[in-house]
Amino acid sequence: AVTQFNLGHVYLTLPAIRDLDAAEAVTQFNLGHVYLTLPAIRDLDAAEAVTQFNLGHVYLTLPAIRDLDAAEAAYRRALSLYASEDKLYQAGAIKQIGMVHHERFNEARQHGQPDDVLLRHAQAAEQHYQQALALCPPSALADLGPMHNQLGILYKNVGQIEPAREHYERDVHVCEQTGDRFGAGQTRYNLALMYLDAAGREAAPSRRRDLLRRARAYVEASLRDFQHFQGRAAAEEARAQRLIEIIERELGE
Repeated sequence: AVTQFNLGHVYLTLPAIRDLDAAEAVTQFNLGHVYLTLPAIRDLDAAEAVTQFNLGHVYLTLPAIRDLDAAEAAYRRALSLYASEDKLYQAGAIKQIGMVHHERFNEARQHGQPDDVLLRHAQAAEQHYQQALALCPPSALADLGPMHNQLGILYKNVGQIEPAREHYERDVHVCEQTGDRFGAGQTRYNLALMYLDAAGREAAPSRRRDLLRRARAYVEASLRDFQHFQGRAAAEEARAQRLIEIIERELGE
């Protein structure tokens, strides 16, 4: 079963064969599932949970077979199989269910769905992200950061700037604690974009200038993060420099 699972993973990750038929990857994942559910070994719930969790990723992220309902079902099966003490894994599955609802929100917005539909998907995503945060062990910093980041993205998507800033900042703090300066730079860059976008919708000149200055402060901080890598993040440095120029033009400076 592990061999079949890993074969599915190889199909999805190796550059040389990344363009193979996506259905083959699903076949390998499901073959692993068959092995794991045979009566003689059906007590291997943890291994089956891993298979289901990764199958959820396949349905969520592979464009050729994208199926949000199937992704959610796989994540929920994984969640039901984790042992009660496996809080970290439970939190991970719940976060992924939140991401499925978040994707439904994005698709509904792209297709011009009514506000009540958008609200329903956004609230479902928020509920699952918050539940995942509450369940995740405080020591699991590498998992807490992405959860805060997802909440930041969600709140930004619905125009709630201050809650978005709060969770983005918590993600930055986790990145700093774990030595992920590149991740901190990316999140600060996203904060700059958020404030620049908010400034573009602001009619009051003083408020607009304040938002632009916040955007500049964040992008300058992100540039310092990228410069730390001494040229190894050159593309990100250039992108940050361009954003600084845009903001300064808007400020008239």
